[in-house]
Amino acid sequence: MHDNQIIKAFARFLSLKTVITLVIVLTFCIRTLQGVEMPDAFVMIATAVITYYFCRDSGVEERMREHEKKYHETNTHEARHEASQD
Repeated sequence: MHDNQIIKAFARFLSLKTVITLVIVLTFCIRTLQGVEMPDAFVMIATAVITYYFCRDSGVEERMREHEKKYHETNTHEARHEASQD
């Protein structure tokens, strides 16, 4: 990796979104290890953040969009077929 690429990667790592995500995840982990009960709202937010990053990185979002598109097309086709038979 060139120095310029390393600097850009580090700058992306330190973006506000990443810092907030790290704070949420670290807080969640530390409080869980301490055995502290957390509010449901915080647990839901932490879970949503973690899920978003895992889905985004693995391409799940794209596959879900493709699946939803196929599902919509199939249902639209079936609805048209049923309407034409009535």
